[in-house]
Amino acid sequence: MEERKIYPGELEDEDDHKPHNIIAGDEMPDEDQPMYSSEEYERCIATVQDDPHNIAMYQQMIDNYKHLGKSEMVLQLRMKAAQEAVPTLDMWKDWIESARAEATSFQERVKIGEVFELALDSFNYFEIAKEYGEHILELYGDPENDGSVEEGEVKRVLEKILRIWLLDFSRSAKIWQLYLTFESEIRIWPNTEETKKQKEKAIRWLYRKKLLFPTLDLDSVWDEYKEWETDNTQIQEMQQRYNKASEKMPNMIKFEDNLSILFKEINTTAGNLLQQAVDITTLLEYYAKELPSIAGNNFSYYELYIERLLCNY
Repeated sequence: MEERKIYPGELEDEDDHKPHNIIAGDEMPDEDQPMYSSEEYERCIATVQDDPHNIAMYQQMIDNYKHLGKSEMVLQLRMKAAQEAVPTLDMWKDWIESARAEATSFQERVKIGEVFELALDSFNYFEIAKEYGEHILELYGDPENDGSVEEGEVKRVLEKILRIWLLDFSRSAKIWQLYLTFESEIRIWPNTEETKKQKEKAIRWLYRKKLLFPTLDLDSVWDEYKEWETDNTQIQEMQQRYNKASEKMPNMIKFEDNLSILFKEINTTAGNLLQQAVDITTLLEYYAKELPSIAGNNFSYYELYIERLLCNY
């Protein structure tokens, strides 16, 4: 039997030479061990040099060093994993949760945004995007905010996550609503006639963007907009956008229904890698045939649906 490789962060029993995984609750190391050393880090990297894109190997070492309490080593390995491979959703969530737990000041909470940015540059996970939006709104409205988080930064983050997820048929509302809440309730607007007009313009712009695309909440957003809007001319112009989006709804619903069936078939065959590969090929063929009629010349639709596939498989 081939001897299993012992990853850095594991301990080896001197008597039987069996590896003891710290995660499993084996003996704990000397508490006086340094939190981080460049030599130890290099040993870790040497472990994955033959397969630097193997995210599972990074996960193993990160888990081991987390249990050892070596937070600096964990951070270095996370950074290396983000650079060389594509961390999973759970790995990003774990990193963000750790950063939140370790943040003891407002400025340290602001720096958590760097992890969110790394995550979304790696992959557009919906859960990460939504949490990032919630995080930036929380910082902006925090009494400790001394101006470090300004309106411009909030808008940059919200527009970043809105670019793709505004198109999502069933989940766009969860991202768009964050932006609407910011402009209508959280953003600090001076109490002047000029800024009142600016606020109305900002909110109207968000409705214009939302009513352009066929999504599950299209009708409810349209009703909400008509109730909010006081300018009949604007309502008439917006009606045209709503009508165009409504015309696309039947095709979008059909596309999404078929997509749900294909995704379900892939999940059903999860234990059969060969059959699952066939099912994924079928899904890609469906994309190639039907997605152009949905996306038109909007490349973000292609990015959205490919990332939905990759996020699950």
